[in-house]
Amino acid sequence: MRKKVFACAVCAVIGLLAASCAKNEDESNETLRERSFEAWIQLYAPNAEKLDGGIYVEKLKSSEQPGALTPADVDTWVMINYTGRTMASGDVVVTRDPEIAKYQGTFNYYTHYTPDYVPFTPYNSIYYGSDLNLIVGNYLALGHMKEGDQWRVYIPSDLAYGSSGYSYEYSGFGGQNALGANIPVVMDLELVRVVKDPEKYEASLVQNYAVGQLNMNLTDTVRTNLYLKPISFGKDTATIKKDSTVSIYYVGRFLDGFVFDTNIEDTAKKYNLAQYASSGKYEPLSVDVGASEEEETTSTNVVVVGMDAALAKMVYGETATMVFTSTYGYGSSGQFPTFTANSSTGSVDRGTIIPPYTPLVFEVTVAPQYGDGSLLFPYTTYAVQHLLDDEVDGVWVTGYVNGVVDGSDYKQWIDTLTNITEAGIKDNLMLGNTNGSGTKPEDCFPVMLPEGKVRDALNIPDNQGTVFRQKIKVFGNIRKYKGTRGLVDVTDYRK
Repeated sequence: MRKKVFACAVCAVIGLLAASCAKNEDESNETLRERSFEAWIQLYAPNAEKLDGGIYVEKLKSSEQPGALTPADVDTWVMINYTGRTMASGDVVVTRDPEIAKYQGTFNYYTHYTPDYVPFTPYNSIYYGSDLNLIVGNYLALGHMKEGDQWRVYIPSDLAYGSSGYSYEYSGFGGQNALGANIPVVMDLELVRVVKDPEKYEASLVQNYAVGQLNMNLTDTVRTNLYLKPISFGKDTATIKKDSTVSIYYVGRFLDGFVFDTNIEDTAKKYNLAQYASSGKYEPLSVDVGASEEEETTSTNVVVVGMDAALAKMVYGETATMVFTSTYGYGSSGQFPTFTANSSTGSVDRGTIIPPYTPLVFEVTVAPQYGDGSLLFPYTTYAVQHLLDDEVDGVWVTGYVNGVVDGSDYKQWIDTLTNITEAGIKDNLMLGNTNGSGTKPEDCFPVMLPEGKVRDALNIPDNQGTVFRQKIKVFGNIRKYKGTRGLVDVTDYRK
């Protein structure tokens, strides 16, 4: 219905202006747009109030909050809800309302449908690089609004997105309709909160979370406004040292529980995020502890300072929750993810916007140094060779497929794809910590492949490149095999 009204409006305005336009062929496009906008307002929003600057507003709801604030200066930040439509067609170009997104078929699970958090700063020449500044029309309206006010704002194109237009695709608002050039817009705008001191405000949020959700004392900090709450401990309780590399699984949340990132596949599926990421994402994340605060680091295994500092207070095998302010996260700039094409699937890996001054919550599990035999943290080659007993039942182990044993002694092995295929050996594998050509049999342990689905899926001659030099996980029993400690009675696998 709304689209029909807008469409009829356009036709009416064109009719009103047709004669005038014919008589004034030299009239500028800018003047025509202005007259068209004013004519539309007269016809379809006659009760709208014109404000200084050239926008019109209708006050849908007035604030009833005692002491409600109005944005005062450029140091103020605002939280706003809005839905923007083209004036002509009524098409939604952006919304913070999940129900509207669902209705129009543009809803996605990686968008955090909450009030936008931006500085009270108008649109300017650097807008497209900042992702933060308000379009001028919203800025002008907000300057007159109080917390709790809801207004409909009619904005001419030069106070909206101008001659460039805009598309929210790949912006964290994904799935919205693109806006063409020189299109006036209608914004349903709500001023949710005015924040005079963002750092102080988010510090109070983190402290309240630590006390209310984690049952901690305010003074139980790793650093100011950085809290760490242990959840559980594993068998390996060695202390994590600076400059060490650890492997972790994590779930990243906002304070309201929204999951914005994880490398745990089951969690990603639970929150409908797995469809937006490549399968390779769901592996343990390597972190060089301490690298985030080095002035010059060559490490590629760097995380935000808050997680890094908390990890230095944990032990191997521990699971803990950490919460911290943006001082230790993405600061006053936030993080606006880039969306990269996945060459293997043809899809685009997408991510959630982390707004400026946003506290973060992470639940992190640090892998035991050599695994614990679980699917999440399978035993490594070192554990199989040196730490385990000769007989251990029901464990997961992991390693890179480096070859096969040709005979009864693991030292009699074949480690090239051509020779393995020619030999046709399908009943065993050799797994090691690395997949380099320089790997020796002493660096590996043998795995028996029983007849059936396991052998069909994992033998090298039939599967070649999908198995050879690839990292896999297998489930079975530790026993003496091929003259050394290995894995037999294999019943399950992951590759």
